[in-house]
Amino acid sequence: MSELEKRVIQIFEAYDQQGIHRTGTVGDKENADWLAEQVRSMGQEPQWTCFPHLRVDPILSELQIGDQKIEGLPFFDGAFTDGNGVIGRLGGLEDDVPIVVGHHLTNRNWDTSQFAEARRQGKFKAMIAICKRSRPGDVGGLTPTNAEDFAAPFGPPVLQVADDAEDRIRKAVSSGAEVRVIAQVERTEVEALNVEVRMKGKDSTLSPLVVITPRSGWCHCASERGGGIACWLETIRALSGNQPERDVWFVASTGHELGHLGLDYFLENHRALIEDAYTWIHLGANFAAANRPSIRLQASDTELKQLVFQAIENLNIPSVAFTPIGSRPSGEARNIFDGNGRYISLLGDGNRLFHHPEDRWPDAVDLDKIVGLIGAFTKLAGRLAHAS
Repeated sequence: MSELEKRVIQIFEAYDQQGIHRTGTVGDKENADWLAEQVRSMGQEPQWTCFPHLRVDPILSELQIGDQKIEGLPFFDGAFTDGNGVIGRLGGLEDDVPIVVGHHLTNRNWDTSQFAEARRQGKFKAMIAICKRSRPGDVGGLTPTNAEDFAAPFGPPVLQVADDAEDRIRKAVSSGAEVRVIAQVERTEVEALNVEVRMKGKDSTLSPLVVITPRSGWCHCASERGGGIACWLETIRALSGNQPERDVWFVASTGHELGHLGLDYFLENHRALIEDAYTWIHLGANFAAANRPSIRLQASDTELKQLVFQAIENLNIPSVAFTPIGSRPSGEARNIFDGNGRYISLLGDGNRLFHHPEDRWPDAVDLDKIVGLIGAFTKLAGRLAHAS
């Protein structure tokens, strides 16, 4: 086993053991402390950028049908209820009922669906979202949807429930029974934080390279976030041993599941950096996943597209997808796209455990694939960092 493999295993083990990585929680803070220790061990000095965060802490989240209780999780960018909840009959979008039932594809948003439109219109007093598998082979269960509008919540309370509750819910719809939807939460004032590293180059007049990865998520997120964390750390290690020509900024941001809250905060304080940076490298979600062999590459222009494909050309990856140049990319790369910056982005193209509680080390992770991708992307980052 190579030294790189040993380090990658240690990274995934540590990240998984930190527990739930939701923004502003104990696991999120533990991860920040651990990242800082890793950075110091490589001779670099970490910086913490803290910002106030009003954390959502669910108290009681359930659908009550008679004496049955179906546990769920509310949308974090919608309204909530008190302890009494919302009482009424269930129905579909066309029905004159206070509580509507619908599907949402696992870990996707409803942006263009009729259900999303009903939510925007505030047509119902509460909504039940039954998680639906996106692809054959996806693991069922409760897989939370990201709160893209966390900073500007809207609509009624929406309770997400696992797909195995669908039969019980449909029977309640057919019978016309009254149900109760409770989405009761507390708000806790905490400090959320990004972990940053500023590596000095030989010529600081050159525009900097910026390497970003999200570090937060709904669950343990081993294959979702662990690959980006490992590649981010290994890039710091590689460049620490060989001073780059240009400055390199590293940002591991919190708030991914809340509409990229942490990266938004970073960019608000470094607005000119979006366009001024030489290139942004975005290390996104799921490229360490064992259950889907494909990856997705994204780049802002043809030159960077060629570079990123050259970087992986010797890897044994059966399927590589590419987001067309000019299309709004997925993940935090979209923030750079919206600001007209240059970027390269690495993602996994599908993960049947995405946002799932069973996304755990080691079963969810393809070690050989992630080690190969880390080797390729650290070399690519080195090439860009040493360009004059």
